[in-house]
Amino acid sequence: MADRAPESEGHPVVAGLLALLGVGLAIGLLISGAALAGTSMLGLGESDDSGQASSDQTINVPKPEPTDPPTGPLITLEPKPSNEGNSAETEAPPEPEDAISLSAAVTEVRPGEPIDLSGVYPGGEGATLVVQRLEDGKWVDFAGGDVTASVTNETFSTYVITERTGLNTWRVRDNRTDEVSNEVRVQIG
Repeated sequence: MADRAPESEGHPVVAGLLALLGVGLAIGLLISGAALAGTSMLGLGESDDSGQASSDQTINVPKPEPTDPPTGPLITLEPKPSNEGNSAETEAPPEPEDAISLSAAVTEVRPGEPIDLSGVYPGGEGATLVVQRLEDGKWVDFAGGDVTASVTNETFSTYVITERTGLNTWRVRDNRTDEVSNEVRVQIG
């Protein structure tokens, strides 16, 4: 007679699932016990109060009052330097109310880094501004006029990237009115 293996091995899939469930339960208990011990050691979750408000704690909530919405652009520009000590004849006349005001986010960058330009154009809603650079004493549309900024809520922003080292001077020009902004200078390199 040949020896035969006993047929009482049961269902191996069920036994494997039960073993897996047992190992998962044991690991879960260990992790939760470690977390509980850690929070206890660190003092997390402990509270000195009973959850009740005490009579010495108060909160002052002001009465709501309606406020007026802002009417102008929501941007703050750097003030222009004053010409104190100069005679009135040498001071520049005040800029018109619809003048384009331009600023650069940086004064110095490495070649190939973006230069963020932004500003305010009161009364210029919907205008398209072309970025220009001063080259050999002449204003030239940067990148052939492909770099523009649209005026929305009387503000605009765009950026330029250049490899040309040295001091670069920038401005923007309104295509419709030929109005130009102030100049900003950025050192490249």
